[in-house]
Amino acid sequence: MVKTGVFGVRHIQCFLLLLSYSTFTMQVVGAKLTLMLMAASNKGTSGTIGKDESLQIMFGSLRGNALDFIEHPMKTILSFSAGIWSVNRRVKYLILGLGLYGTISSYTINLFIRVYGWQVLLMHEIVLLILKSMADPLLYSLIAKWVPTNEQGKLVQLIFPGQLLGALLEYTIGYYLGKPQEEWIQVLIWAGNCSVLWAIAWAAFAADHPKTCFYIERTERQYIQEHLRNTAKYGVEKKIPWSKIFLTPELYPIIFTHSCVIWAQETGYLCLNSYFSFVHKQDLNLIAPMLGYSHLSALIIALPIGIVVDLLVSKKVQLSRIRNVITCIGMWGAAAAIVLMGQAPTVLFAQVMAGFYITFTTPLYVGVYLNYLDFSPNFAGLLFGIGSAIAYFIAIGVPLVRNALVQHDDRIGWNQFMYTSALANYLGGLVYSLYSSTKIQPFNTLSAQKGIGTDV
Repeated sequence: MVKTGVFGVRHIQCFLLLLSYSTFTMQVVGAKLTLMLMAASNKGTSGTIGKDESLQIMFGSLRGNALDFIEHPMKTILSFSAGIWSVNRRVKYLILGLGLYGTISSYTINLFIRVYGWQVLLMHEIVLLILKSMADPLLYSLIAKWVPTNEQGKLVQLIFPGQLLGALLEYTIGYYLGKPQEEWIQVLIWAGNCSVLWAIAWAAFAADHPKTCFYIERTERQYIQEHLRNTAKYGVEKKIPWSKIFLTPELYPIIFTHSCVIWAQETGYLCLNSYFSFVHKQDLNLIAPMLGYSHLSALIIALPIGIVVDLLVSKKVQLSRIRNVITCIGMWGAAAAIVLMGQAPTVLFAQVMAGFYITFTTPLYVGVYLNYLDFSPNFAGLLFGIGSAIAYFIAIGVPLVRNALVQHDDRIGWNQFMYTSALANYLGGLVYSLYSSTKIQPFNTLSAQKGIGTDV
């Protein structure tokens, strides 16, 4: 068996994936935070955003059902399309292109806002959300090519928490840069500066596959290949077995759980900003740092969780049992936290529960999120794209339910809305614990192996 050092090129690639998740998240959160800063500075005044519009922005309802019906179907289509693309095509430069849109627009969007109004920023946020949904399956497909099975826990917990890092950087540094009067554009510039650094590093050092990486040593390449289970050889065309995929019953509990996670997260994140603003009368000076520190606590526990998972796997603990336990901890813990947040007797208790809610998302990265990789390393990006597409389509109901239940400072309505998040988390964890599987699926085996020049 080939041995390699503690640190290698695979860790560099994982760090680049971390930065990618962080960059896409920073771009989205930056646009959202900028819009909220503009609304807060004009709240109740005769500024560029009127009082009613400011309230709607803080409440999260300004988009209206029409834009929600555009955003979620577009996420569905592009997630699915990106999954298909990842099977037989290189993804490095497509990811770079998606990121460059957010990078360039971070510097130029201010010009369009001053000419056409703040509504441009609202549309910009939606576009960034759609592009991020497309990038996710592409990035996921690279995990299947770079992360050895025996190091999966700690390396994945280095990659996925990039989303937490991106939110942390915007809610702390980005917020304080944009906090001064009329300095909201600094939030976007901060995201743009970080995106430029990512784009340079990604273009220079990212690789679609160990065999296309120009600076990896042969011994490490062999090490990765030996520890990637059930993966096709480089340069082999992978014909997508559509019928076998959709006729695999083990896939549907994972998609159901994935859909519950997305529903719960979209519900929860709608609550975190608006609930504290309207029910507890907190302003952004308190909400932004709270969200920043909550993401920091989640980031701190990410790597230790991954190390524990790898240790349990090395001790021959059944992988499906590990996935079940850690997914249920994450989903049921988040369900309890958001219910307690709604029933909190004090603002401080509610803030602590909000922190726990965000922190409990961390175990899911080595739980349900890795099941697609367990099922089929050859089609991991495609499976993630399918699951995300269905989840985004179902999540179109989140703003509809919110509008039906909640009226600004109506605490009872907010609690009812939070219960839908808790219910989604509970049902997702229950179905996952009863019906999930980590067995490699038959469709992962390629029926024909035909070499192609551009395949990765």
